[in-house]
Amino acid sequence: ASYKFYLWKRNKFVGLQSCVTKKWIGLNYMGKELTCSAKQFGQREELEIDDNSNSCFDISDDTITTKIIIVSSNWGKGGWILLQSNRLIVSKFDMSVEHMAPFWKIETANSEE
Repeated sequence: ASYKFYLWKRNKFVGLQSCVTKKWIGLNYMGKELTCSAKQFGQREELEIDDNSNSCFDISDDTITTKIIIVSSNWGKGGWILLQSNRLIVSKFDMSVEHMAPFWKIETANSEE
């Protein structure tokens, strides 16, 4: 599947905003599930691109392939975004879980797309 999001950068964090709904990807109120329902780019929506996964950290490039960490999960310790049974879930931030985290491809799109 392919979805279009705007990629925003704030300090060392990034945020993903839906091109269609203008809502942000982040943790739900209970901090357990990933949703796309936030109206603003707050702490629950801060993501980090994993610089240990041989990803390119310069978001000005046309394509980035990386693992993604949601910073506020697990009481601020962070967690990997995983794909499990066709659902996005948030794991703990632990090297024993890192191998399960998929690589995400982020591409720069033309304004006409």
